Amino acid sequence: MSIYSIGLSGLQASSEDLDAISQNISNSSTAGYKSIDTSFSASYSGSTASGVSVAGTTQSFDEEGDLVSTDNSLDVAISGTGFFILDNGDGTYAYTRAGSFSMDSNYNIVASNGMNLEGYGVDDDGNIISGILTNLSVDSSIPAEATSTITQTANLNADATTIDTSSSTYTFDATDGTTYNYSVTSSVYDSQGSTHTLSEYFVKTGDNTWSVYYTLDGSTVTDSTGATQVDTLTFDSDGALTSPTSALSVSATLTGVDALSISIPVTDITQYATSFSSTTDPDGYAAGNYSSVSIDDDGSVYATYDNGETVLQGQIALASFVNPNGLDAADGTIWYATSASGAATIGIAGSGSLGTLTSGSYENSNVDVSSELVDLMTAQQVYQANAKVLSAADDLASVLFNTF
Repeated sequence: MSIYSIGLSGLQASSEDLDAISQNISNSSTAGYKSIDTSFSASYSGSTASGVSVAGTTQSFDEEGDLVSTDNSLDVAISGTGFFILDNGDGTYAYTRAGSFSMDSNYNIVASNGMNLEGYGVDDDGNIISGILTNLSVDSSIPAEATSTITQTANLNADATTIDTSSSTYTFDATDGTTYNYSVTSSVYDSQGSTHTLSEYFVKTGDNTWSVYYTLDGSTVTDSTGATQVDTLTFDSDGALTSPTSALSVSATLTGVDALSISIPVTDITQYATSFSSTTDPDGYAAGNYSSVSIDDDGSVYATYDNGETVLQGQIALASFVNPNGLDAADGTIWYATSASGAATIGIAGSGSLGTLTSGSYENSNVDVSSELVDLMTAQQVYQANAKVLSAADDLASVLFNTF
């Protein structure tokens, strides 16, 4: 092997090293970038040294970049093992550590290159559908949901005055406070999201016995026969409710919308000789338009709407590989699975070997600029040394040619 060939191989190898170092320095502020390391090997012709070559390049997946806090609710950083999964648009997936995401005009969550972020969606009941990857997105609006349950906590004063409802002169009248002891009002929603007022009126009819009347928007609620609906609450001597054991039920027909059917659980209603108290928490809501989005540290994606509702939209999935250095690098932040990397293992943050997530931050490049500058000077010196070898070889060849 000639001196010229040895110098040329060194020049080519140091050139590749310089290219890798240049990429590292230029991406020192690129989110999710992993620095490139170049390794070399000696070449031999038999037992004779014949130069040097690049044995390979690897990216430092074991070294994490610093977390950068942002005001972007869609920024997410992985601490530990794992990659975000991106839809490549052709049925394959790309993988990245760059957690700077945004929302496109169709409310899809996308990476800076426009690829959709992958995760698990939700079913009609709002439960995560594990094991099936989908493009993560948020609903631009949500329809109204009619009230179906009013969660209630109440105490009926055992010392309240008994009202004789068996008297021929008694008639329940919501406008006459002498016909009931206590009342509580809740705002409820119909199937189109319009608000209605449901009131409960408690009438003590005897020791440990109460009657309950209802009005909806000021009109007395009637049962299926058209008679005024009256429910009975019965307590034991300790003030605990004995009947009913589950819930009160109120139904009402409205014009142009579905009939209301509301359950009021009674497990938290008591009768003690203390002041009357009651709190109610109806479910249901009016229709709402998208307002904002947030991501929890477990990767759960929530959308908040202008009706005050916050709804789970999905959960970010992460991928891990047996050999990350076997991934095929499209650039410094996007990789593809290969036979060398092994197939992706999919899961959620904190499960198995997967790392944890920090929302409102992204992982910066793990490049140490100071170290890279030192490596740059070393690589430049090696390059210059090999260039001098080539120059010396040229001079030597010129002398030999001129000799003959």
